[in-house]
Amino acid sequence: MSDILTSEDVLQATLALDTLCREEYGYGIVELLADRNEDLAAYRLRRLTGVTLKMPFATAEPINGRPTATGALRAWTWKEGVSDGVILNMNDPAFPVLDELRRRLPELDPSYRSRSPSWPHLLDEADNESGLFQVLVRWVDDKLRGRPTQDFATYYSGETDSRLKTTADVAETVFNYYTAPVLASFIPVAGLVVPLVLIGLRFGLTAMLNANARVRVEPDSKN
Repeated sequence: MSDILTSEDVLQATLALDTLCREEYGYGIVELLADRNEDLAAYRLRRLTGVTLKMPFATAEPINGRPTATGALRAWTWKEGVSDGVILNMNDPAFPVLDELRRRLPELDPSYRSRSPSWPHLLDEADNESGLFQVLVRWVDDKLRGRPTQDFATYYSGETDSRLKTTADVAETVFNYYTAPVLASFIPVAGLVVPLVLIGLRFGLTAMLNANARVRVEPDSKN
């Protein structure tokens, strides 16, 4: 994907996110955005962002009734070899994003400055989908702050649009919001641009940055 984000790119990414949302939570993206439990909905959308980045390199498995923090129906396990840096589908657009996150770990976390971050280091940081989102959003924050005429805090104003009735409405809203082409200029995955913009539009800057607070959760409740 180039920095020219077309309406078709956004629509297809929105439809894919809607399908993923239904598979993970049993309802679509429109229903998620309208959920009255804003904390849960924001958490779910943050997790879906992490799943979107992780899914080409992971396998979905049924939760089978185990309680989870977001009520997810599936868990995602890294494919065999990924923890050793053996990536079979390096041509996937999500790979450059993951690799850049790995290389940028020393800038995101001072504890990595004395060592060269490996794939296992990134996977330790992103041991679940929400953890991967935490790394991603810190990277996005740095990228946006690095642009001289832009400030991260000005992008997301917590605008709520109750008129969103279909995935096409959602896609049009994302496409028309000026943040999308900025994100598309350095994220080569439209599927990541869409949920990041939606988090900002629906839940505001605070919900976006809450991922920076590390929350310890039990293994069976992290999804």
